[in-house]
Amino acid sequence: MKKLMLSVFLFCIMFFCSSLDMAVAAPQTSEGQPPKIKASAASLIDVGSGQIYFQKEGDKRREPASLTKIMTAILAIEKGDLKDVVTVRKRAAAVSMGQDIGLKSGDKLYLEDLLKAALMYSANDSTVAIGEHIAGEHDLFVKMMNDKAKSLGMKNTNFANTNGFHHQIITPQQMIWPF
Repeated sequence: MKKLMLSVFLFCIMFFCSSLDMAVAAPQTSEGQPPKIKASAASLIDVGSGQIYFQKEGDKRREPASLTKIMTAILAIEKGDLKDVVTVRKRAAAVSMGQDIGLKSGDKLYLEDLLKAALMYSANDSTVAIGEHIAGEHDLFVKMMNDKAKSLGMKNTNFANTNGFHHQIITPQQMIWPF
C-alpha cells in the first residue's frame, strides 16, 4: 500500500507542477541561475525528513483541478473491486463540464475502465459514476474524500466534488506533506 501511495504522490507532484520550467536532473540553468518556475504555486519537500527545499506560495490555498481525481481513484481502489460492473446513473450521465466520455444513464462499465477514463482522459462524468458506485451517492463519496484527506493530515483540503472541476481547495504543501 505504501508503494501505491508513493506512486500516487509522485504522480500528484508531476501533475501539479507540470508547468515548472526546469529539468529534474539540473537544479540550475546553464547560466548558473535557479530555474524559473512558471507555476503559480509549488513545493519541493523531502518526504522522508520533511525538509522544504523550495517553495513558491506553498501555503497558498489553490484549486487542484484534476488532482482531485487522484483522491477519487485512491478511494475507488481501496473500497471497490476493479472488476465491479458500474451502472451509470442520471447524475453521472448529466455531467457535461470539462472533459467527459459521454456516459449515458444505464451504461455498464467496469470500475477499472472508469478509473482509466478519469485518470488518463480526465473524464469528469466517470468520476461521478465512480463515486456513486462506491458510496451509493455522489455527496457521500465527497464526504469520504474529505475524511480520507483529514486522516492523511491534509487539514487545509476541502473537496466539493469527485473531479476537481471548481470549488476544491488545497495547498501545494498539503498535496505532499502527509507522505
